[in-house]
Amino acid sequence: MLAFRLTVLWCAGWLIVSCGGGSETQTEPPADIAQDIAVDSDNTPDEGSETDTNQDINEIDDTVDIVVDPPTLCESCADDDSCTTENAQCISLSTSKACLSPCLDGACGDSFSCENDYCAPTSGACDCLTEDLDTTRDCASENDLGSCQGTATCTEKGWICDAPEPVPELCNNLDDDCNGEIDNEIAPKDCESTNGFGTCKGVDTCLEGGQWSGCDAKEATAEICNNEDDNCNGDIDDPIEAQACEVENEYGTCEGKQLCATGIWSDCDAQIASAEICNAADDNCNGKIDEELSSLACQNSNEFGTCDGTMSCTSNGVMSPCGAKTPIQEICNGEDDDCNDEIDDQLTPTACSIDNEFGSCSGETSCSGVNGWLCIAQEPTAEVCDGADNDCEGGIDEDFEDTDADGIADCIDADLDGDNVANEEDNCPSLSNADQVDLDKDTIGNECDDDDSIAIHVIVAIIPQSIV
Repeated sequence: MLAFRLTVLWCAGWLIVSCGGGSETQTEPPADIAQDIAVDSDNTPDEGSETDTNQDINEIDDTVDIVVDPPTLCESCADDDSCTTENAQCISLSTSKACLSPCLDGACGDSFSCENDYCAPTSGACDCLTEDLDTTRDCASENDLGSCQGTATCTEKGWICDAPEPVPELCNNLDDDCNGEIDNEIAPKDCESTNGFGTCKGVDTCLEGGQWSGCDAKEATAEICNNEDDNCNGDIDDPIEAQACEVENEYGTCEGKQLCATGIWSDCDAQIASAEICNAADDNCNGKIDEELSSLACQNSNEFGTCDGTMSCTSNGVMSPCGAKTPIQEICNGEDDDCNDEIDDQLTPTACSIDNEFGSCSGETSCSGVNGWLCIAQEPTAEVCDGADNDCEGGIDEDFEDTDADGIADCIDADLDGDNVANEEDNCPSLSNADQVDLDKDTIGNECDDDDSIAIHVIVAIIPQSIV
């Protein structure tokens, strides 16, 4: 029988009992300790109580020693006989076996809970109780592939080990089976590359860093002349027909063919392009014979000049004669006779006249092209009053009146009386009156207005003699 200290605290009618392995609160004091003590709600002892009524019940704090059987909690065991406490059983937990005591009215204390009528560690492990939370220790995860190390942490759910489970080695830059080597003994994988030309085989290899290299199979291609099996059908340069080829230069591109032999193409048998000539052949390989030879430039030259023309290649491959005209001395005909790109140039005009019944007018000849030489002169007409010599006799409007004798006929004279005042502004256009005096203000100048002379005499008559 083990003895342990029991602390009893009476406070306001409540008894709190604290003992070694846990704590428990009771709403009523045990009969053998409290006996018949009763307390009203105002903290006054009931009548007949053995407690001194003058003593404040709130100040009672007694500690007594009581000898009881402590519960057996988490004592290591092999079987029930190993347990020292009455009614305790040896029960298997998550990591070991331990002696567990029956639950007392369903209560078990901190870190324990009543499971199947026995107080078991809430965490499932006797070495992982409330005071052990967050403590750590080494742990391992093991299987047939290996053993992975980690750290176990005490939690409310028990020990949690973070060690990974060993798995077959993968290409991931990790030690999956925990043998101390990363991505070891990973065999290359067979792979294929397939397209419309064929299927080529290769391997995919795990590289350092946990990445697959990718399939190294080449890409199948159409078979070419290279002494290799391009389409991966097991045959090298299998039937390759003659291929088209070209020979190109500044004149054109000529087509031919070449053959494959042991991975090497023969030289192209195409002709070499040349400038097209008149020979009934396709010299520049453009598919046309003697093209652009139907209008070739040519010239005829002599002492008068050089004339351009064209000549053409005939269907039998022979050039025709030059079609340029022969140069001659320029004449008045509307053509470029000497082929200097000017028509009727460098021709000298001569004097000429146009005659009729009204007179003779002189002029000069002018080349009018296809119409030949023309006389450029005025045609004589009857004299009219227009300021011109119509009959080419040397006089202008000589047959018409000239009032002011200024050589300009009245019909076209802007100042008939020669007083330097234009007719439309002159108040007496028929008589010279440069001063434009108009005493009676009737817009008719004194020189032309009889009323103005009478007005002058009247004005003189009324002027005092002394003034006169």
